Amino acid sequence: MPNMIYNNVEDNRILFDGKIVEDVTSISLPTEEHPTTNFDNVSGTTGNIEMPNQYRVNAMELGISHNNGKNCDLLSTPGKHTIEVRLARQVFNVAKTNMGHEGVKFRFNVFHKSTENGTIENGNPLGSTDKFSVIRDEVIINGKQKKLIDIASGVMKINGTSYSDDVQNLLK
Repeated sequence: MPNMIYNNVEDNRILFDGKIVEDVTSISLPTEEHPTTNFDNVSGTTGNIEMPNQYRVNAMELGISHNNGKNCDLLSTPGKHTIEVRLARQVFNVAKTNMGHEGVKFRFNVFHKSTENGTIENGNPLGSTDKFSVIRDEVIINGKQKKLIDIASGVMKINGTSYSDDVQNLLK
């Protein structure tokens, strides 16, 4: 039997500059995309090669959709901010047939980028979506750092392995 593990989000809490934001309907986490260089018609190859730069990432965006609840008005504040998303995830291990919970934290340093003011519909809340440019992206699961991408500091660390140290050491 495969060792399948399922993680379902049980509950979450959003902190914006340390203040709890309520009535958040969804969070669109950033896409990590590495810029690439194309090598066309390289001698001895049978095709083109698209080589990702493992040290850099393209611009990342975080989106928070909400129904304008408590402290949601803070999300549209211009400037640099810290956002922390805390999750309680249910963990079900099929092979061991046991269930438990784990804590997940997403920490972001961001700059406010835009506010989509939503659509007015009778009988529905007036929702909005705020978007942010991400300059620092960190993921911690059960107290252990799984990812840190700090664009301003030149740090890229995934599952305990630094992908920036080799490049930084060459520049010393």
